[in-house]
Amino acid sequence: MRVRQGRAGFTLIELTLAMAFVGILLVATVTVIIQVSNMYSKGVTYKLIDQAGRDLGAAMTRDAENAGNVANPIVQPTDPAAGGLGRLCLGGYSYLWGDPAKLRSQNGTAPTYQGTSTDIILARVADAGGSYCTKGANGTYPTAVSQSQATEMLPSDQGDYALQAMQLTVIPTSSQSKLYDISYAIGTNQAGTITSAVACEPPSAATNNFNFCAVNTFDIMVRVGY
Repeated sequence: MRVRQGRAGFTLIELTLAMAFVGILLVATVTVIIQVSNMYSKGVTYKLIDQAGRDLGAAMTRDAENAGNVANPIVQPTDPAAGGLGRLCLGGYSYLWGDPAKLRSQNGTAPTYQGTSTDIILARVADAGGSYCTKGANGTYPTAVSQSQATEMLPSDQGDYALQAMQLTVIPTSSQSKLYDISYAIGTNQAGTITSAVACEPPSAATNNFNFCAVNTFDIMVRVGY
């Protein structure tokens, strides 16, 4: 009588080990893909902010070349007389930006373009003499900004960005001209992700969006008042 030979196969332990290895490999692969995707998103955000900051610096430098002196060249959006609208006046053009805290809140308190519901993020407007930095008879600064006559330097279709801070230091010179040292910070402006120190919340913060949040500070020096 012929004896039938049994075919060798995997034991239950071997199958379990193989499935565990495949599972670990899949988890590792997914983790790497997620990390690479997050790094890519963060890199794109930094690139957009860096480009916006450079474009803004170049525009302010050009506008300052033929600018005249303005008695009060900068007004912070937190100034009670500013109506939530910061402004940097270079004598020929002015840059006006919404208070980033009010823009984040999305409760309708942020300044908007005249006759619209569109928030003013960072507008460049022709403003001979720097009238936006001059108080009116009522003791407040002008807030009416025509959208058709303004260039939005941080368009909303590029993401939730804002001018987080702007500082200006006047450096007197021996001539009639002056040097302006302008420092400004541009960054994402999602609610709950920005600290009071104009930085992204740490990854441990419950409301952080560390894979998207980014803030970059720029510094330029321009000469005005030839």
